[in-house]
Amino acid sequence: MPRDQAWFEFRDRRKASYQRSPWVALRASELSATGISGRPGFEEEYYAVGSALYPTAARTEALTQQWMDLGQSAVTRGYVHQGKYVPSDQRPLEDPTTPGHIVPLVLEAEQIGSWPAEWHLHQDFTLTLQLRREDDRWVAPREGYREAARLLRDADGSPARLEVAQEFLLDYLTARDMGLRLVTFHQRQAIQQTDPQFTWAEARWAEAPSSEDSFEGWVSSIHAGTGFPFGEQMSVYHIARTDVDVEDEVPILGPPTDENTISTSGVRGFAGARVYR
Repeated sequence: MPRDQAWFEFRDRRKASYQRSPWVALRASELSATGISGRPGFEEEYYAVGSALYPTAARTEALTQQWMDLGQSAVTRGYVHQGKYVPSDQRPLEDPTTPGHIVPLVLEAEQIGSWPAEWHLHQDFTLTLQLRREDDRWVAPREGYREAARLLRDADGSPARLEVAQEFLLDYLTARDMGLRLVTFHQRQAIQQTDPQFTWAEARWAEAPSSEDSFEGWVSSIHAGTGFPFGEQMSVYHIARTDVDVEDEVPILGPPTDENTISTSGVRGFAGARVYR
């Protein structure tokens, strides 16, 4: 069944509040999909979270941080800035007169070759709250082995969400006199057989219900199976040398000239029925 306009506008997610949730995701990257990509019936949803701790004195700066600052592209590794080493878990504040620094509670060891990425819960958090790790769970032995944090993985075993129990997080924030800045990103797309006829002007929609939230959506027609815009064409160019002996294992090529090169060009379209994304 085709999705309605409210689904794409995240009307079901807008009322969600971390303040009322017993678990708070500090970092997440979750992708789910059904159907065949580019074909009618395909649906994909992506949900991501980024976060960092800020001193309460830097609250104004913290509220300016957006997805580009704290999202999945945020790097958590040490570096040298203006001749000074910056540890992976301590990023400088924009205002150097404000005491303290920015602290990511989840640090990512980036993928290196065949070694997958891994997420680490900050050691100060686990040591201060006296947590012990059991597989992908952190428990509090002094609190009746209650679960304080957990790492969820996707079907491939890659980290997908690291979340902490709100009561443990609040204790830690209070002790450090810091606040948590969270940023989230949601994306939904679907391929439908017919034009959904949404009420968006010119098939585009943008809405900013608050300074903290913004939404954007659009409808486009594509070729089924390829994803290319419907009716779009591409130019194809082919250039070849005529002075090469195909029997020579190591041909020696001189400079290209008009006499030893040939070229052809053409325009081609894309196959596939018109569908809507």
